[in-house]
Amino acid sequence: MDNSGVVRQLDNLGRIVIPAEFRREVGMQIGDPIEIYCRDDVVYLRKYDQIDTFRTHLTNFRDTVEKENRLSREQSQELRKILHDLLDLI
Repeated sequence: MDNSGVVRQLDNLGRIVIPAEFRREVGMQIGDPIEIYCRDDVVYLRKYDQIDTFRTHLTNFRDTVEKENRLSREQSQELRKILHDLLDLI
């Protein structure tokens, strides 16, 4: 599918219709949860993946803990192992 934009009108409740060909392209079906987020001046929609979101949060938490380094060495090693094991599971 070509990535050219499609213009849609926002209705009075703030809704838009995602074209059927776009939904098919990304595997969206009626009733699927859709994640909506903004970066800069762009609104993104994507099919919600709970495992992917959990993995992202765990990775961000691990990176923050390692960068902040506020834990004792033992606590840090234990937490790092737990996070590593969790990330391996998913």
